[in-house]
Amino acid sequence: MKLVYEDDGVGISKDEKVKVFVEGFGKGTGLGLYMIRVMCGIYGWTIKETGKQGKGAQFVITIPKVGNPKKSL
Repeated sequence: MKLVYEDDGVGISKDEKVKVFVEGFGKGTGLGLYMIRVMCGIYGWTIKETGKQGKGAQFVITIPKVGNPKKSL
C-alpha cells in the first residue's frame, strides 16, 4: 500500500530530496521529517520524496503487505 502526501508549493530541489530526512535539516527544528523517517523504519515502511521542483512536494510512504491479521472478538 502507498500513502501519498503532496502539496502545490515550490517543491524540493534535487539536492535537498535526501537531506530533508536528515536530523537538523530544515527551517524549523529539523526534526519533523527526520522523526517520520525513523518511525517508518521501525515499522518496516519506507518514505521517499517524489515531487518536482516548481510543482510541489510529494512524499510517498510505502507500507508492505504482511498478510491478513487474525480477527479478534
